[in-house]
Amino acid sequence: MCFCAVPAFSAGSGDALSRALLRDFKERITGFRSGSELYARLEQAGPEALKLRAAVCPGSAGIAYFDPEENMICLNAGPMTGFFGMKRSGESRVVPLLLRDPKARAALARRADSTFVHELVHALQYYLYPNYRRAVPKGVPLEFEYEAYMTESMYTHDKLRAAPERLKAFLRGKGRDVYTVAAMGGYLALSLDQDAYREKIRRLYEEDLGGFISLEKAEKIQKNSVADSKVLAYATGRVKDYSAGRANLKEVRAEKEAYDRSLGDFFAKRWPSFSAAALFFVGSAALEEKAYPLALECLAVADAKAAGRGVPAEEFRRLREKGAVAVLEAAAFVKDRAAFMKLEELAAHLKALETACVNTGRPFPEGLETVRAEVYPRAAKMYAEKAASEKDKGRARSCAENAAYFGRGR
Repeated sequence: MCFCAVPAFSAGSGDALSRALLRDFKERITGFRSGSELYARLEQAGPEALKLRAAVCPGSAGIAYFDPEENMICLNAGPMTGFFGMKRSGESRVVPLLLRDPKARAALARRADSTFVHELVHALQYYLYPNYRRAVPKGVPLEFEYEAYMTESMYTHDKLRAAPERLKAFLRGKGRDVYTVAAMGGYLALSLDQDAYREKIRRLYEEDLGGFISLEKAEKIQKNSVADSKVLAYATGRVKDYSAGRANLKEVRAEKEAYDRSLGDFFAKRWPSFSAAALFFVGSAALEEKAYPLALECLAVADAKAAGRGVPAEEFRRLREKGAVAVLEAAAFVKDRAAFMKLEELAAHLKALETACVNTGRPFPEGLETVRAEVYPRAAKMYAEKAASEKDKGRARSCAENAAYFGRGR
């Protein structure tokens, strides 16, 4: 995709672009059920929601963020210039294009809509639970990312169900722009296990990125701050400051309790059926495209634990039956292609097969035991070397986990 930039924009163009972006994204997003539900919540969130703005902002770290001080969703210019095929980066290249060309805005809204949904959720959280930032100005509640990713994934699921060819194209390596890759990263990490899903997000934000804390930790920080201020207040006579701190702690606790109820209600009522339906949809597409590791990860999950997670009986049955097909097809594929597969690809297929068989109580496919015994030690060595040289925390951890997995005795 390539669009040509025009000369620099005027200083007064920010409001016009904000209105255009908000209008185009809303039109796109409300075309799907989950998007309409999100905008309905925003409309009930108070006057600040009506003042929400959108802008193209300097920067290339990440693709978007919500700025609560400006009440603005910021789409970073760096990734956007690459999306539009521009050679030079910067908002001065992108803004004129978006102002003058509705087709460019429409293209952005079609691809960056899941990202926009994610940031809309953060805006909504700020309107509904504002005290956490005043209590912990340097921290971002980790739980807020759970909701943002869940809502984004539900929206991504809705739009892919309406155009399943986009998912299949992605699995074939096509249509992988920066926004689609980001959306798929969260969507393809779905799990029937709510705790496992949240743990993936926690590790990403708390361990890899940093700067994120739980609402429980935020409350503790505020509580400690109030305790410290009590001593200082009575020593200096500034008792009003201490009283204000106690009041703010009470507000933080009330918001935490309200948010915990809201998040718990979502997981209890909507997650089991949604996650099962999404896994069946993605797994079926992956099976058609012969993306067997993904197909097995999505479909071969109907184990004993899944039955106790509230998954509807019909969804459970569909996953179980399709999972059995996936195991048989993947085993046949590996038997036919093992001699021609690269080490990393072969190891991934064997690991997926082994995990699927363990999860569903099936024996490991007959005839592949020898291949597994030969491949695993080499894969363990390969991943250990990658873990030692990898600079990215998340990838290094993944390599180390694979090294440990393949290095275990069988």
